[in-house]
Amino acid sequence: MAKLAEFTIKRYRRRNERIWLQAENKAFKDIEIVEGADCQVWGVVAKSIRML
Repeated sequence: MAKLAEFTIKRYRRRNERIWLQAENKAFKDIEIVEGADCQVWGVVAKSIRML
């Protein structure tokens, strides 16, 4: 079960019938979305600016 107090960027992935949120930070696990799961999206990242 995922902790509800943590926010992290995840990428939406879908392959065949499987759907999961892939963590961009390796310190966090991916979350598989299954039928009946309670899931909320709190925002969408449109751009990412990285300092070189």
